[in-house]
Amino acid sequence: GEVDAKLVAEVRKDLGYPPYPAGGATPVDEKDLIANGEKIYDACVTCHGADGAMGPAVLTKSPMLKGDIEGYVSMLVNGVPGKKSAMGRSMNNYDIASLITYTRNTFGAGASAVQPSEVERIRKDVTKPLN
Repeated sequence: GEVDAKLVAEVRKDLGYPPYPAGGATPVDEKDLIANGEKIYDACVTCHGADGAMGPAVLTKSPMLKGDIEGYVSMLVNGVPGKKSAMGRSMNNYDIASLITYTRNTFGAGASAVQPSEVERIRKDVTKPLN
């Protein structure tokens, strides 16, 4: 059969583990993340375009869409000196997870959902102090 979040939760429970990894956080439904990410992306359209293919930062060609999410989270919370401000610094983990899930699914990567608990874990490791 197919392995899904429900099956994983059942097996983990049978083994005496919390139903979900990452500290027992209940996964957020991918549809909810994408819907929220779409709303957040409205603020990104000016630079990236509605289809992600506008300007010098063309999302449809970005390795961030298919690469590891650590780099994506780092870019959002730290920015890229001289190129991109730290737009995600003021965003909560749910919103960052939503934006990443939306862009990775909408602009051709077809990647799995990114959970807020995963963003929280990564964010602790990658956030640099403001200068």
